[in-house]
Amino acid sequence: MERRNISGLCLLTCILLFGNAGRAVGQKPIPKDKKTPSEATFADETLKLWQRDIDAYRKHTKDPEAIRPLAEEFLRAVQQNRLPTPHEPPPDKTLEMWNKLKAQGCTDPLVFAYYATIVSPELKFYREAWKLLNKAAGGISKSDYPFECRWKLTTTLYSLGWSSGYPMNRGGWPRVREAAVTMAAMRVGDPTIGLEGQRVVVWELRDFFPGHPTGRKDSETLYKTCAKMPKADPWTINMLAGFYYHVLAWDHRGGGYASDVTPEGSRLFRENLKKAAEHFEKAYKLHPEFPEAAGEMISAAMEGGSDLTPREWFDRSVAAQFDYIKAYYKMANSLTPRQGGNHEGMYRFGCECADTERYDTNVPMFFLTILYSIDTGLDFNGEVWKRPGVYARAKRVLEGMARDPTRADGKGLQLNKSRAMSIHAAVAGLTGEYADARRLLDELDNRIAKDFTTWSRYPAVMFGTIYALTGKGADDAKKALKLLDQRPAPLSDATLRDARSLFKKALDADEHNWSKIYCQSWLDDIDAYLAFNAGQWADIKFDPKLVGWRPANGMWKMKNENSAEGIVEKHYDHILIRPAVVPPVPMEIEFNLGFSALPRASSRKILGLFVRQRNQKSIVHGFYLDTKSSEACVSILGKVKKKKMGLYRTNRFRVQLADGRAVLYVNDELCVDHSDNNLHPSSDLYFGCNSLMTSDISVTLGNVRIRKWDPTKEPPKEKETP
Repeated sequence: MERRNISGLCLLTCILLFGNAGRAVGQKPIPKDKKTPSEATFADETLKLWQRDIDAYRKHTKDPEAIRPLAEEFLRAVQQNRLPTPHEPPPDKTLEMWNKLKAQGCTDPLVFAYYATIVSPELKFYREAWKLLNKAAGGISKSDYPFECRWKLTTTLYSLGWSSGYPMNRGGWPRVREAAVTMAAMRVGDPTIGLEGQRVVVWELRDFFPGHPTGRKDSETLYKTCAKMPKADPWTINMLAGFYYHVLAWDHRGGGYASDVTPEGSRLFRENLKKAAEHFEKAYKLHPEFPEAAGEMISAAMEGGSDLTPREWFDRSVAAQFDYIKAYYKMANSLTPRQGGNHEGMYRFGCECADTERYDTNVPMFFLTILYSIDTGLDFNGEVWKRPGVYARAKRVLEGMARDPTRADGKGLQLNKSRAMSIHAAVAGLTGEYADARRLLDELDNRIAKDFTTWSRYPAVMFGTIYALTGKGADDAKKALKLLDQRPAPLSDATLRDARSLFKKALDADEHNWSKIYCQSWLDDIDAYLAFNAGQWADIKFDPKLVGWRPANGMWKMKNENSAEGIVEKHYDHILIRPAVVPPVPMEIEFNLGFSALPRASSRKILGLFVRQRNQKSIVHGFYLDTKSSEACVSILGKVKKKKMGLYRTNRFRVQLADGRAVLYVNDELCVDHSDNNLHPSSDLYFGCNSLMTSDISVTLGNVRIRKWDPTKEPPKEKETP
């Protein structure tokens, strides 16, 4: 009886937290009615301000008359792409317009500058983006265009500097910083920009307050310069002051753990947060009909700078603008476990967003953003997607978005029908609703958007899973997966052979390419596992779509069945990949790993194998080469042992792993033999570069193989360092 009562209480709790998703007592609901202002008004005001560039084009261009209408259409399209909620046409269509203009003889520097602002952030090599933007800046400087027409170009150059770090050591960077501050002050002090336009200006200046020591100096210069403008609006200056003092507070505190903050840093942190909150409150009192100040006060309240709660400030912000998305992100952040909240509170908030059913805005989509955030916090274990009721609500949101007339392909908001359907297909896959996922993918055909890749996390695996589990061999594939999932590791030969037979039947039954790739990948993994069980070397192959691998960082592609190449997805990122199926330790791992070119001697790169501690995924052990010091290193539970080594573009690693012991060989030379009773390595093997990489060097992983290892037959080759 007692057990049933406890179960009943747990069930009731789940219903309250997840099934009903009710609001807290006394909490205002998110306003649903369309009487509440939305971003559409802000977008109109933004385009009104940016119309000045189009008017300047009409006045100053030397383009042929015949192409001027297309050039104006291109300028407007770029502007629509840059709105807080982008509008059609999408970037690829906008670039098609540029190519037509270029082919027809367009040489206008403003049009070229607009092209540079949209294509530069997409370039993999930031030096090329920097050159392109500077070329555009030079073209405008030599033209008759007014100084104001350089604004978008300058802000793009400035944000490129902070996002990539590339230009900061270049001679032109100080000029960019100076021009950015000068132009920002001119914009803030422009008496012809009305009060609603000042909201746009504050939004445009969002990248001028980066959390970086040098960024703090720029923030200070910008704020104080703008504050001296005689016709600057008080609301704008208070907003900029709030941004500045918030940056200053975190500059004093630092970005580390609370335990690392000095008493002086803590004092200055609190003082400057208080100043930031004071200015945001002044701005709110000046114009409570604007959402920005109340939105910033959500963070201030979270950090102890307000007597009101984050939710109360959130309510004020969305009462001013229903879909002020920055307020939703800040509110969600205040509910995270790191901020003293929990996943249940995050989920309830997400459900509130979904249940507004305002599909003409992005608010309902925030339900999915919350789910993704929870999944990230749970190390992508997928549990949140399988909760009862999650898919039904997600389906309602995504079908509502796809149906809304403002999202017709090519006519309205950029999260258009095809994109909503692509996300729906990915979410259906995440929740195990494979029939829905396949129906959507088949309907989309060649209109599948990149959003499917973003939301799938491992898109190749998702494609393969969807088609294999809905095709002619689906029953056999499902039986095989169930068989492998039910048995504890290590898997027995009998289980592996039964699963192999089922996957082979599924492979032979289904002619769809994705299904075949998926089943063949499993057959290769099972064959490797059987070889491992037999004490043989097991080669871990690379399939054409890397379905048998999980890219953790960077973009990877198969070179041949024995090797794959990875590059950073964005400048300064890691490049890591792991095999999907690996038997448990003890094991011996061999692999080749190298760079396309050796990094600069001053640049420290960490290249090797990184293994998580069993059942403690936040702890990672490293077996790597340090390129700066030319040392082979083993890092176990915070202890690092090193040995001087020669470094080549490609190096052969051998790592032996067992509970309590790890050995590293590099290029057949014993480097470190380390014993620690607290070492319990998992089978999560990450290969690659675990330090920030630039976009001009790739990493190649090859000839990966594993076999059983018996540490008792190989006594330690060196004494443990005390």
